[in-house]
Amino acid sequence: MTLTEYEIADLAATWQSTTTPTSALVITILSGYLIVAWLVGNKLTRAQVVLVNTLFVFFQFSMIAGWAMRWALSYKYSMELYSIDPGFYEAPASIPLIIFGAAMAVSVIACLKFMWDVRHPKKK
Repeated sequence: MTLTEYEIADLAATWQSTTTPTSALVITILSGYLIVAWLVGNKLTRAQVVLVNTLFVFFQFSMIAGWAMRWALSYKYSMELYSIDPGFYEAPASIPLIIFGAAMAVSVIACLKFMWDVRHPKKK
C-alpha cells in the first residue's frame, strides 16, 4: 500500500505530537518521585524503597521507550517527506532528540542518587 504525501505528513505530525504528553508524564513521575524522596525517603523501610525505586525505574523507562518509539516513527515519516521533495520539506534533526532522550534517562539515575543521599546523609 502506497501512502500519499498528505498521509505521510499527517503520520509524521501525529507521531510527533504524541511525544509532548509523554514528556509531560516523564516529568510528572520524576517530580512525584523526588517529592516522595524528600518528604519520606529517610522514613521508608528497605523493602519500601526497593518497591518505590522499582516502580519508578519501570515506569520511567517505559515512558522513555514509548517517547523514543514515537520520535523514531515521526523521524521515519519526516525523512520520507524529505525524500519526496527536499526543496519543500526540511530534513529532521536527530541530534537534539538523542540529547533529550539521554537527558531523560540520566534524570532517572540522578533521582535514584537523590533518594540515596536522603537515606544516607553525610555525617558532619
